[in-house]
Amino acid sequence: ISSISDKGTGTYTINFDTAMPDDEYSFLFSGQSNSSTALRDIQPDADDTISSSRIDVRVETQAGNEVDIPIVTMAIFR
Repeated sequence: ISSISDKGTGTYTINFDTAMPDDEYSFLFSGQSNSSTALRDIQPDADDTISSSRIDVRVETQAGNEVDIPIVTMAIFR
C-alpha cells in the first residue's frame, strides 16, 4: 500500500505500491464500528471499477448510509 485517500464520508481509495499484474485478485475487508453504528458492509465502491493499481472502498451502515469508522482492515490475495 502506498497511500490511502479519503474520498469523503465512508469512502476511501487504497493505492498499491506495486500494481498487480491485472485486476484478477480477491480481497477481504473488516472493520470496527463505534457502539452507535451498526455496519452492513465494507465493500468495493460500486461507483468505481477495481483496477490493478488501486481499490476504492465504501463502508455502509444497516440503513445503507456511508459512514466513517475508527478501524478498517484489509487483506489482498493474488
